[in-house]
Amino acid sequence: MHKITLTIAGMPVGHPGEIAVATVELADHCHFILCESKRGAQTHFKRAGLEIPDERFVVFDKKTRTEQYDSFLEELIDLSLKHPVQLLLVSDAGMPMIEDPGRNWVELGERNGFQIQLIGGPTAITSAIARAGLNGPFTFAGFPPREKKARSSFFSGSGSSKHTFGFYEAPHRVPDIPAELSSSLSGNPNVFIALNLGQSDEQIFRMKARELKSLRLPKKPAVFLVYH
Repeated sequence: MHKITLTIAGMPVGHPGEIAVATVELADHCHFILCESKRGAQTHFKRAGLEIPDERFVVFDKKTRTEQYDSFLEELIDLSLKHPVQLLLVSDAGMPMIEDPGRNWVELGERNGFQIQLIGGPTAITSAIARAGLNGPFTFAGFPPREKKARSSFFSGSGSSKHTFGFYEAPHRVPDIPAELSSSLSGNPNVFIALNLGQSDEQIFRMKARELKSLRLPKKPAVFLVYH
């Protein structure tokens, strides 16, 4: 059974010294760095004191064809039969997936049994968007209201949004969310749930709204994304 780990890491937007120590440490020993621009990625790591061979950077951008993904995936699986493979997915700036072509790697990873982890960005919502592999506009709505009528309206609105709709919930209310969403959402949109995002006990759920009734969630910090 192959074992491939894909780590998603945000890159500095402003000062180059803001790159996470965990990202630098992983870049120093991972097998491949998946990037949109080899020059851009190299610049970040050179400023952090790393000299990484060109052959470890693999460029996947908006022009990359499906067969190129398939070919590299075959190479990775063959390599992983010999030893575990570490991949680092970075952007030119900010979090991968947020208006850049990284989402294909999350889709490929989930379909092919990769372990996917995240070196978090400055906010949980952008980290969740990246981990979900969602590209494009999104609406962040904060926390749902507590009052019952307003709360039901909040959840109904999350399914009618044209954008990905994201929100947080306090740990003690998280177990109630699946039933509340299931009874409020129309059109059976997709729901992505991240518990303890980026932690060692992280849990990820991706399902249709109608499947939420059977989901039992623990009392842990959570990010919810509703999208079509």
